[in-house]
This record gives sequence, structure tokens and C-alpha cells, in this order.
Amino acid sequence: MKLPALTIETWPQLALPRQDIQSALQYLAHKTQKPVTFRWYTEEEGYSDQSVSVRVFVNDDVTATYNPQRVVLNGQTCPISSNQRGMASALVQNNWKKIPDEAGQLIGCVDHNRIILPLEITAVDNDAAKAVLAYVLEKALDLLDYEVTGILKEKEEEFCRHFISTFHTSATTRLELRKEELAEKQRGADEAYYRIVDFERERNVLDEEISLLTELAGRENTPLARSQAKALMQIQSAGTYSRVTMDAEGTLLATTSAVTIEHDSWEFEVGRYEIQIPSNGDVRIKALDSHPNAGHPHPHVAHDGRPCLGNISADLAKLVGKMRYAEALQLLHSFLSSYNPENPYEKIGHFDPSGQYEDEEEDPCEDCDEKCTPYCIFSCEHNNDMYSCQDCCEYRSAYCYEECEHNSDHERFHPCEDCESKGEEHCYLKCRYNKEWQLQNPCDDCEEEPCLNQGCDYFEKGKELGHVQVNAEA
Repeated sequence: MKLPALTIETWPQLALPRQDIQSALQYLAHKTQKPVTFRWYTEEEGYSDQSVSVRVFVNDDVTATYNPQRVVLNGQTCPISSNQRGMASALVQNNWKKIPDEAGQLIGCVDHNRIILPLEITAVDNDAAKAVLAYVLEKALDLLDYEVTGILKEKEEEFCRHFISTFHTSATTRLELRKEELAEKQRGADEAYYRIVDFERERNVLDEEISLLTELAGRENTPLARSQAKALMQIQSAGTYSRVTMDAEGTLLATTSAVTIEHDSWEFEVGRYEIQIPSNGDVRIKALDSHPNAGHPHPHVAHDGRPCLGNISADLAKLVGKMRYAEALQLLHSFLSSYNPENPYEKIGHFDPSGQYEDEEEDPCEDCDEKCTPYCIFSCEHNNDMYSCQDCCEYRSAYCYEECEHNSDHERFHPCEDCESKGEEHCYLKCRYNKEWQLQNPCDDCEEEPCLNQGCDYFEKGKELGHVQVNAEA
């Protein structure tokens, strides 16, 4: 039988080894046959009948109110460190099922599908931490409750009330954003003009480079060529590059030694790269070693080998323009050895062959076929409030108004809201959502009498539907 998925998140105070946590969670997943998630406790976390949550009450700059000296489990006494403190008083106020140790001390709680450890037991790697975790998970099996439909309904209704109350604010905010967008586009148009001005200013730099290259091209043996040759031999001797050469077309070819990227206290061995610097300065980088889990040669190198150089692009262009290839290769090696989580082509975690690195900023839904569908928003355990109704691919569609169970009786979104035909002939005579005038009735506020003698367009339909006022039939 395949073991359900385990998701283990970390935090700075977590000292208990991941392997010990994983072993305990595997037992829980096997017994419940449901996916298990492990992280710190938060009051705002929701419920699910499709998974089990294990949460540790983590104290951050908070004075502990619960600090037992030891726990007694299975007849054994385990001392507790002063760092394994807790906030039991905050949990006693809840109607949760309690799990005491054999001395009657609170060491665990169960809130429907959530198992909460009120002690920050994982702050220290000791016998007490492992024993409490295993004991609480085992005792919680008989206390878990997945009947959370009522709770989810209450939260849904609370969300609806909050959404309706803040809708006007949202519209106002969006109006301001659109105004800002218009202003930004205007600025973009102005910047296009200034780019032309900048070109004229940079013309002198280009002329200077052309003058230098003209001089170099006129002589076969120049001081710059000799100094660059010596510098390129030095970076090979230093071990940064294993091979540097220039082909007959004038393209510099350089092979790096194995490159390692240090990020988030991890080391990612991304292998060797071949750097190509042709005469036109259009740098290309090719991976010489495979990355089984990655689609790009490097987190900051595109499929075609073009690097995203960021703030070093100008410096590299100047070095290549002045044919200072040794300095350019040193700059590119630093580039290959670094990672910027703000703008990669591919997340660094894909370059971990072990698959153990977990990037908290990575979007698990990026390539999902169900992304932004009703299932994604209301049922998928990976959503975690990342997407809402406004992101739904069926947002304000016929499916939204007629079929979606989350918008029954138009309680979330009403088809008349922001409708351009509201109160017009199409609304009363043709609209598919107002066939019975149950949403909009032209007779409600009508002051014409008698409408029959004035040839009212809505009289006959109103008579058929029984909506015509008494005075209209007189």
C-alpha cells in the first residue's frame, strides 16, 4: 500500500532532526491513510476532511506559562529542557480533546483533524522530544474527527459577510490602481523618448570602444593581448577554469571546474559549464553536466543559454567591449556560483538531486492542470488560500451563476452586479438570468398608469408572469 504524502516545514527553533519527525509522521499516515502536514501552530489555520495536520505551538519572544520539568510516558521519565516550554493556558480555553502524559500533564490536544503539541518540544533534540511526539500521535488516532462540514460552512459564511462588507473598498482600490497603471504607461511612453536621448549620450562610449578595437586590430602583438593571455593562464592555474581557448572565429571558449551554489545554508553542486564569448559579445552558457530535476542549465540561464545577468550586465558588457576576457570570466564564474531567489528562470530546489530541499517560496501549483479551477480553490489541499473565487477560471461565468455549488442562490456573486444591461430592455425581456423577473422587475418602481393604454412593452410579459400591478390591468 502506497504511503500518503508527508509535508514537513521547518522554522528557526526546530532542532529535532527531520528523520525523526518523518518516522513518526509515517506511522500516522499509515494508520490514517491520509496525507500528513507538519509545521508550527497558527490560530487562523482551517480544517480539511482529506488530511491530518500536526502542529507545534512555537513561542517566539513570548514568556512561557507552562514549563513542566519532566514527562512520564510508558513508565519512563524523560527530563524536559527549559527551552521546551509551552503555552498551555492558551489551549485550555478551547474545547479540544486533551492528551496527558501518565502523570496527568498536558502534552497534546486534538482539534478535529489537527494534532497540536502545546509544548515547544521540537526546540531540543532529546529523548523527551521523540517520546512525546510518538506518544501524542499514537494517542491521537482514536480522537481524530474529520466531520468538519459545519465548521467549514461557518467559515464560508463568515468569508461571504466579510467579502460583501469590503467589496466597495476593493472596487475603490482597484480604481486607484488602474489610474496608477495609466500613469505608469504614460511614464513608459516618456521613457521611450529618453532612451533615444540616452543613446545619443552613449554614442561617445561606443566611439571610444571602436577606436580601441581599431588599434588592436591593426597590430598582432599588443600589450593587452599579452596581459590577457597571462591572466587567463593564471585563472586556469587557480582551478576556477579547467580549459580556456579561442577558436579561429575569435570566440572565447572557457570550461569551468565544478560549480557549487551556496543558498539557504545548502550547497547545490550544479556541475561544469562551458562559457562562449563571441566577437559580438553575445554571451552563451552551456551546462556540461545533467540536472535530472531541472529544465534549465542554471537557475539564471535560459533554455537557449542566454544568462540573465541582472545588475552585472553593464559591467560585463564593458569588460567584453574592452576585450578584458580574464576579468569577464571571473565575473561570470561569480555569477554562476550565486543565486537570487527574486528572479530565477527556475527555482534552486530543482537543482538538488536528492530532492530533500524544500523552497517555501515555490508555487506547487505552477504546472497543475487544475490551477484556478473550482476544485483548486475549494478542495485542493495545496491551495492554502493562495487562490480565491476572483482567480477562478469560471469567475462570473454561466457556470459560476448556474452550476457552482459555492455560489448557490448567487450568495457570493450576483449576475446583476456591474451588468451593463441592468434596467434595460435586454434585462427584462432577454436576460437568461431574469426570465421570470425574479432578479429585476420593471414594474416595481413604475409610476406610469395605466401602462396598458400607453403601450407598455413589458405589460404582456408582466401579465403572464403575474407581476403587473393592479392599476395596470384596470
